[in-house]
Amino acid sequence: MRGLAQCPLPYFDVWYTGNAGEFRLLVVLNGGKAGMMRRRDANAAHRMKGENVATFAVMIEFTDDEGLRQQTRPGHRDYLRSLLEAGKLRESGPWADDTGAMIVYEVETMEEAERLLDADPYRAAGVIADARIREWKIVLEAGRTS
Repeated sequence: MRGLAQCPLPYFDVWYTGNAGEFRLLVVLNGGKAGMMRRRDANAAHRMKGENVATFAVMIEFTDDEGLRQQTRPGHRDYLRSLLEAGKLRESGPWADDTGAMIVYEVETMEEAERLLDADPYRAAGVIADARIREWKIVLEAGRTS
């Protein structure tokens, strides 16, 4: 990162910390004081960078082939980790009865959400029997006041 003395003011930078969707924001205002804040909202980090993102919830039903799902799971989870690191995955996990899962993407368009799902190893291997993607408008969220 450039030295703060070389940065135009006001200056900010956002980066992923590697902890479950946690982002940090460095802010330097015209007074020259630097401050950092943590934000667990990937969507907010994108907005701070001027990017338009939306939240898309994917409801997935698995096939009955548990062996195939177990065999494909490591690649699926590696793929999801890569999306998390890229700021495109908000959260994911299977239903308690393991009949399906929910994946929440934070991307610009429905088409991008569909591309991410199509690139998932579970899709290519035939683990997913059915999937529905819906844009999700989050109104209330723990730890967020706006």
